[in-house]
Amino acid sequence: MVNLQDRRVKRTHKLIRTSFIELLLKHPINEITIQMIADRADINRRTFYLHYTDIYDLLSQTEDFTLNEFSQLLERFELPSEPQIVGQTFFRWVLSYV
Repeated sequence: MVNLQDRRVKRTHKLIRTSFIELLLKHPINEITIQMIADRADINRRTFYLHYTDIYDLLSQTEDFTLNEFSQLLERFELPSEPQIVGQTFFRWVLSYV
């Protein structure tokens, strides 16, 4: 079992997620292989399979991670005292995440 709090695990997950997202920008998911992700992340396929069962598991976990991060970002959003700038302030806050 992988310890999700271990710095090395977090780093590996980030490398894999980043590589996967970069590949998704260039290829449809059905054309992306584990080897392509492994090569881009500079890991071996065995390392990939220690963390994910397949590309669709990676996709699901990447979606969950992103939604969780975004949710945490929203929880930290503080409403401005002036109602007329709420939209603008919120939009800037969201963009800071991207």
